[in-house]
Amino acid sequence: MADIDWFVKTMKRTFNKEVVRDEVSFESYDFYHEDIDDLLIPADHLKKLPNPLNLEAIMYIDEEGYEWILGVVEEDGTRRKLYEVWIKNGEQLAYEMYVDLFHQKQNRLTNKSRTVITSYSYIYRQILLLSRAKY
Repeated sequence: MADIDWFVKTMKRTFNKEVVRDEVSFESYDFYHEDIDDLLIPADHLKKLPNPLNLEAIMYIDEEGYEWILGVVEEDGTRRKLYEVWIKNGEQLAYEMYVDLFHQKQNRLTNKSRTVITSYSYIYRQILLLSRAKY
């Protein structure tokens, strides 16, 4: 499974932890916002995520007995990552809110599109004015 392979590589690269792939477990559940603990996804982050949401959890217990959990929320249908959280022994280490990044990217694309359309409209109007002036 690609998700587990990514988890193993990320654990090595980010946390310098060698992970035995066969000892990694994977679960996926649908949750309503009110069913999710703040440790997993804080309330202010939940507001930006779909309700209900699908949470994929990848878990590993290392040689020292520490439990590592990666929680990922993906968009239904597209599997586009919306949120990622890393937890070690019940303590949140890191998170990434991809929803904000996606919307910022969409807004930039929309603004660029508006600029291009406005530029084409301006050029078109100028051509019309010039063509009318000649006749």
